[in-house]
Amino acid sequence: MPLRLKLFRSALAFGLCAGGLAAMTPAYAQTAAAPSPAAPLVDPAQDAAKRAFEALPEADRVAIQDGLIWTGDYKGIADGKFGKGTRDAIAAFAARNKFPADGTLDAKGRAALAAAAIKAKDAVNFSVKADERAGVRIGLPQKLLTKAKPLASGTRYSSADESFSVETTHIAGAVPLQDSFNVAIADAPGRKVTYKVLRPDFFVVTGEAGANTFYTRMTRGERGLAGFTITYPASAKARLDPVSIAIANSFVAFPEAAATAPAPTAGPNASPNASPSAPAAANPAVPNVENGAAKPVLTASGIAIAPGLILTSLPKTCSEPLVGTKKAKVAKQDDADGLTLLSLPGAPAASLPLRVTDPASPAQVVILSFVPHSNADELTGASGDFHKADATSAWRLLAPLQSPVAGAAIFDRSGALAGLVPVEASPGKPIAGVLPQMNRAALPASKLASFLGDARPKPAEHADPRTAGEIVAMGRPAMVPIYCPH
Repeated sequence: MPLRLKLFRSALAFGLCAGGLAAMTPAYAQTAAAPSPAAPLVDPAQDAAKRAFEALPEADRVAIQDGLIWTGDYKGIADGKFGKGTRDAIAAFAARNKFPADGTLDAKGRAALAAAAIKAKDAVNFSVKADERAGVRIGLPQKLLTKAKPLASGTRYSSADESFSVETTHIAGAVPLQDSFNVAIADAPGRKVTYKVLRPDFFVVTGEAGANTFYTRMTRGERGLAGFTITYPASAKARLDPVSIAIANSFVAFPEAAATAPAPTAGPNASPNASPSAPAAANPAVPNVENGAAKPVLTASGIAIAPGLILTSLPKTCSEPLVGTKKAKVAKQDDADGLTLLSLPGAPAASLPLRVTDPASPAQVVILSFVPHSNADELTGASGDFHKADATSAWRLLAPLQSPVAGAAIFDRSGALAGLVPVEASPGKPIAGVLPQMNRAALPASKLASFLGDARPKPAEHADPRTAGEIVAMGRPAMVPIYCPH
């Protein structure tokens, strides 16, 4: 996990609490009450719920917390860690939806939570944007924040009536964090700071200004300071607290630096926050360069669809692809869109189904793909919208993918393979080191089935909706990185 993301989550642990953005105090930290030293006590219900939660993959734990943020039940951070806040939030959601209110969620409960979260995100069109002026990446409810005004060193995103806003900022140079903190906590008529915390690399300040609630965060980076301030009417807390917490959870300062930081060596860290793109698993090291050969670079993602067979999309110039560190042969390739079937004895055999028919448009999907890091490339998961304008139009994918996009696997909410992203002549121009969310070409399941012929995987059967975390866990074993000489 990039250091800045760890610092950001640490900051939120102090700030995003049961009282919402306006009442962030350490008293609301997600921890169980300390037992008496003289007579240690264990709450059996809390312990059972904790064990059930921690038995889930990390991706599922994060997905549950993220979903509970959007349902308004959880005011903390989606870090996969269990505490009283998580248990109470699960119990509240379960009781309201007539599931057992014991602090746990079974598969049906998680599916219902995922559906509720998707509905809430869609209602405000929440998506992550790269803000080049401030050098940050941040999630925004685009149906609510309809106006964008460039500032000297950032952007002000606001509602039509200016009552709800998110303002990003970048202070270049060696500006002391303490100076910025002093400005943020300064008294002013009608302004009251309700919580403040200063650490070596970040600060968080929350409070009230007249009839408004505000939340400010600033992070130190190699290029100076970057941060944001959220402001909205205190009267709209019930409606906007979940959205504001999701915004704060999505924030990454100087993402171009985070993208080049050393990658984690192991362990999943998938989040459908989506953030909107979060590491799902670390991959083996990048192939070594031997005897002066051209350096292999991460070119595409691939998915194992049968023993020894990998489906991807590659440029014609990649005649000697590597799957991880092993050489693969091009068994079949479509000149029009780069669809490629690679042969590699010993490649993993997937049990993932392929859709029999294309989904109804638009379809909410989860996309898995690899992104490059200096030491180990990572599998990432993102949520997106798979759609086409009419029956005769080509399929498109709206999602915050990061380069390389070729071969990114598109899964429907049942976990079936619904499509693939082909090679593109121009995958998009990075902003602040990040590709913005954009509409791009996508190949549907019917195209994949036609290309694969007898090699196509088993057809998908009807299945209940799964959480993004469940889909990541299902797809991870079949996904492989593909390298080509550069």
